[in-house]
Amino acid sequence: MVVPSRMDNLPQTATEAQSCGVPVVAFNATGLPDVVEHQRTGYLAEPYDPADLANGIGWVLESRERRRRLADAARERALSLWTPGRIAAAYADLYREVLTRP
Repeated sequence: MVVPSRMDNLPQTATEAQSCGVPVVAFNATGLPDVVEHQRTGYLAEPYDPADLANGIGWVLESRERRRRLADAARERALSLWTPGRIAAAYADLYREVLTRP
């Protein structure tokens, strides 16, 4: 999945791709570093450098074994960060914190 966003807080297309075990290539900007771990779950290109974005696409595609490793790591990361139970618990913690503030 290529997410060439210039302004995006936390692109759901990237989190959904990783949830499906798809590596993500994106710029190392905005909210994308929160989604992609460079060369572990995808590739983060220099911000707004189309040549480096193309390099990242090539890097992901050039090795079947690398793609498999990236895909497995992407799925594992998605399960650890973005499952409904994990998100619901984070919201519940935040609500409890807000309710206990003076």
